[in-house]
Order: sequence, then structure tokens, then C-alpha cells
Amino acid sequence: MLVFSQNVVTIWMVIATLCIILLFNTRFFAFLDAEHLGREINKELIGLRFFLALGVVFHHYIFSYKFSLSGLWESRGFEFNCFLGPFGVGLFFVISGYLFYSVINSDTNWPKLFVNRFFRIAPLCLVSSLVCVIIAIGMGGWHISDENARDIIYWFDSGVYNYRPDISSYKGADLINAGVTWTLYWEWLFYFSLPLLSLLVIKGGKLPLVISLLLISYYVFPYFNYNYAIYSALFSFGFLARDLSLKIKSKIILNFGPIALFAGLLWALGYHVVGNKFLTLPALPFMTLFFIILINENSLFGLLRNKGVVRLGGISYSIYLLHGIVWFSLNHLVDTKSVGVITYLMQSTLALVLIMLISVLTYKYIEIPFNHLGRMIRDKM
Repeated sequence: MLVFSQNVVTIWMVIATLCIILLFNTRFFAFLDAEHLGREINKELIGLRFFLALGVVFHHYIFSYKFSLSGLWESRGFEFNCFLGPFGVGLFFVISGYLFYSVINSDTNWPKLFVNRFFRIAPLCLVSSLVCVIIAIGMGGWHISDENARDIIYWFDSGVYNYRPDISSYKGADLINAGVTWTLYWEWLFYFSLPLLSLLVIKGGKLPLVISLLLISYYVFPYFNYNYAIYSALFSFGFLARDLSLKIKSKIILNFGPIALFAGLLWALGYHVVGNKFLTLPALPFMTLFFIILINENSLFGLLRNKGVVRLGGISYSIYLLHGIVWFSLNHLVDTKSVGVITYLMQSTLALVLIMLISVLTYKYIEIPFNHLGRMIRDKM
């Protein structure tokens, strides 16, 4: 039976990450630079997206492995991996707030924005859902009925409703892609809220609105649903980060500040608080500060603007949506109950590389073409 520890997995994650970055620094992936040519971009922000997506990948690596052993979707004994997922998703929500803060005004053409968002999110999500459906039918068989047909239709909502029922006789089909589309549901809610928020902006600026949203997130929403309060606060902290737009010059803060904040959050949310594996409202300001520091130029010793890291950041959406399918496939092809640790980690490394290569292909042949199509339609409106 395969038994390994958090320390072993952590060492493997570090080595595998370095190998992936080195691979994407090579000239074979230079074509990924084309989308950024001639555009003013925040390389740190793009590079950060890779590490956040990779954190989610490593998070589900343990969940998928444990599921293959016991049929339980859990991660006991691997607190670091468990921490990486919520942390990565939380900062993705902060990034969304940061990027879309500027559209909260009366001049925004909302139909154009939603067309752009649809062609950015939906195509790859539909492909991911199609693969999940095919795998589920292949493993559980197809039993023709009106109910089965209706269940499949739900899978192709691009995350707007995000109801993922079992497919035919295969139970737990939503775990084939690790259930990652739940975040798209919140992204869509966030986009749909923007026109309403634009109506609440006063002449003095948007900062009063942001502060009001944070106060509601901390002192109203927790009485109804704590997780909803967290998601609302994360988007709002993204607004705040954009409004502040702090320019940090201190090399000590830029290089060591994020490390200290990450270590502190890991201690508080992962290792120190027993049984608490999710984000908490008190932790969110520190996550936001972590984000604010990192998006400054040459933060974290320049790691985030490394050529390979920026290329991987560009394909982070594909990595996020598709990695669960590869982990699921790995753990159904490998006998996890008898394989040795070294063998399994080598197979996991190959699967990780496969995740990146598949993501390159989906980025080039699905994401980019549909992004361009969305821009063309938007510009003609």
C-alpha cells in the first residue's frame, strides 16, 4: 500500500515545480509570449496566477489520491496541501476584484463586458464538462432516459448555476474534474453584481462603496452564511487593493514580506488551528497585503516575472479547469493500494507535466481563438 508523508510530498512538489518552470523557460514554449507582445502587462500578476493555480493542483492531488484509496474526498495528514487550495482560490477572487474595479462606473457598456466574459470563461468550461461526461458514461455505462438526458444538460451551464448531478449510473461524476467549477458560480455572481454596484457609486469616489461592502461582509453576511461573507470580502478586498494601488520600493518588504505573510497564514490556517482547513475573515486582510506586495515590480526576488512562470501564468485557467481530470485518470490507471512511493511520485510527475502540456494546447486552440472571437463580437456591438 502506498504510504507517504507531508514532508515527502512537499519535497516532491518543490522539485516538480522547479522542473516545470525550467521546462517552460525553454524556446519550445516561446509561442506563448505572443499574446503579451505589444501590451503593457503586470508580469507579477500573471506569474502569481500560475502559483495560485498550481496550489489548487497540489491541493486536489492529495484529495484525488485519498479518494482512490478509500472513496472519501478528504486530505487528513496533508495540512499543507489542504491549505494551498483555499488560499489559491481566495486570491483568485481578490484578483477578480482587483481587475474589474475600474468597470464599476456609469460609462461601462455592460453587454460588451458580458460578451467578453462569456467567451473567456464558457468555451473551456464546456470542453471540461464534455470530457467529464464522456468519462462518466464510459465508466458507468449509458442508460437512456429523460432524466439522464436532463442531468447531462446541467453540466453545460458554464458554471452559472453549477449543478453537477451524477451521470447515468456513475456516482460522484462532479469529482472527475475535482469539482472546480464551483468557483465559476461565484465569478458569475460577481460579474452580475457589477452593474448594481455601479449604481451605488457616489460622486466622491468608489472608496466609500468598498468600505461599505467590507463592513457588510464582516458584520452582516456572517449571520446568514460564513462562506458567503468570505467570498464577498475577498472580491471587496480586491477592490480595495486597486483603489490603494500601493507602490512599494523597499526590497526587504518586496522580497521577504510575502514569505513571512505566507508562513504566518499557513501556521494559523493550516498547522496551528486543528481541524480548520478553510479561510477565515480575520485572515483575509493579511492575504490582501500578501497580494498587494506581490503585484509590485520585482517582488519575491523577481520570481514572478521569470519567463517560464509568466508563460505558465498565461495558461493558468486551463491548468485550473483540467488538472482534476488528469489526477482522476492517473488514480484510475494506477493501483494506488500497491504501488511504491517512488514509482507513484514519478508517475505523478509525468501526470503534472501532462497537465501543463494539455493546458498549452487548450490555451492555444480554445482559449485564444474564443477570446479573439469575443473581442471581435464585442467591438462590433
